[in-house]
Amino acid sequence: MRKIDDQEAANRLSEYLKDRGSYSPEMIKESLKDWEFIDCGGAVVMIKDNEIHVAAPKNKHGKWILKGDLYKVIGGLLRKFGVIVTTVSDDNWRGQQFVERLGFEYVNGRYEMRSFKYGTL
Repeated sequence: MRKIDDQEAANRLSEYLKDRGSYSPEMIKESLKDWEFIDCGGAVVMIKDNEIHVAAPKNKHGKWILKGDLYKVIGGLLRKFGVIVTTVSDDNWRGQQFVERLGFEYVNGRYEMRSFKYGTL
């Protein structure tokens, strides 16, 4: 797990999201200019305050994240904010299953996590 800069994140996100639309690295970089980016086993984790999103290449779906990395990223955010939020597109059933497996619950149009499903933090 390592922090990555906005240009690397934008380039990778543009590639990862190409099946979901045409997003240039420049568009992504501009729309996520206040975000922090972390490489987590090949996936890009995007964080802004207590909001988190993840994008992974297709060959990493279901394989990219390690339990230790979950403790570091999600655990740190929960300790700092008490609640983490994310959104998942209605047509992204894999993403919905993923966040629900992690312990996010659907509340008022978004997913929220108040406690970590994988043990004590």
